[in-house]
Amino acid sequence: MFLLKIDFVMLVTMIALFILASCGSNEVKQTADELVSDNPRNHTAEDFIPLSEGFENYPIWIETDSDPIRDSKIHYIYVFNNSKVTMYSINDHALGESGVVIEDILHMSDNELIQFASETHHKLYEEYAALDRKVFEIADYQEMSDFMYDVFSDYYSEDYTEVYEAYIQEVQPMVADIDIQIEGTRTTNESPYTLDLIIDDLGQYTESLTFMIPNARSKLEGSNGSHVFQEYLNYLYYEPDTVFSEMDAEQKSKMVYENYIRVLENYGEFKEEDGFDLYHPQNFNPHPFVWKEEDKETSINGTSFNQKIFETTFSGIKNEHRSFITRVDDSFIGFRLDSPDTDKANVTIEGK
Repeated sequence: MFLLKIDFVMLVTMIALFILASCGSNEVKQTADELVSDNPRNHTAEDFIPLSEGFENYPIWIETDSDPIRDSKIHYIYVFNNSKVTMYSINDHALGESGVVIEDILHMSDNELIQFASETHHKLYEEYAALDRKVFEIADYQEMSDFMYDVFSDYYSEDYTEVYEAYIQEVQPMVADIDIQIEGTRTTNESPYTLDLIIDDLGQYTESLTFMIPNARSKLEGSNGSHVFQEYLNYLYYEPDTVFSEMDAEQKSKMVYENYIRVLENYGEFKEEDGFDLYHPQNFNPHPFVWKEEDKETSINGTSFNQKIFETTFSGIKNEHRSFITRVDDSFIGFRLDSPDTDKANVTIEGK
């Protein structure tokens, strides 16, 4: 009786172990299947979404570093809407740096991110428009004039110092800043975009894709001639040879016109003001800078990849130096370049 009881216990134990082993095997198999399913390399091209559809179905895309991490800079944010896109500059070497990185936007909803992109973009442009927009600053002139007076006082006799003071009064000192005006209107356009495919020599697959946005951003165009203007100031106010020159007035005027005025007229014009001779530097009015729109073209020829940063999963395509990514679900497989047989209206093949 005792032996039968032991046999029964052993039988129950073996059955329990068998059930546990089966469950463990199933769990291992399930985990392995999930790993296979989550790895983009284990899918065919048909499992990936063409980039043109990605732009339609995922409205917000980020252009950032090739291998994005939490502190990768966001260069541009693209907002897609019905075959159109708005590009917001966030860190642009031509306009300026906001310092915004990926970690800064992880907590934002789509609407919050669009608002943030717009505000950052406009602030960047305001700072860009205000940067170095003066041909002449009176504070710098006064500082230099004080320095030159000390030089003349230290190295020349009192008589020469008096000559210098009389000379400055004769040629008339500068009295105000000279600013560069800005003309035109800066706009942030929602523009139709084109994806132009470059196919291989056999016409079988897409080698690269050019993402083209007309009138994507505004830039200021113009040249103020500040370097020539500074040379004119140096000659007129700071060079001892000019101050103590014995050159007759007609010869001096001709030399000034040829060396400075004629050159400066390429960058602006002289408008006579009360109290100043026509070609006095205070009368110089530089040509305005003008807002001009320019296109943006970006070549995309990299590989599909997924990247998780904290709790946010991104998917996109990366090149050697940049990547285009958007936020997706954890189960998302990936994107690919459009194939040559695409029928999308905004996708062209080698410009056709």
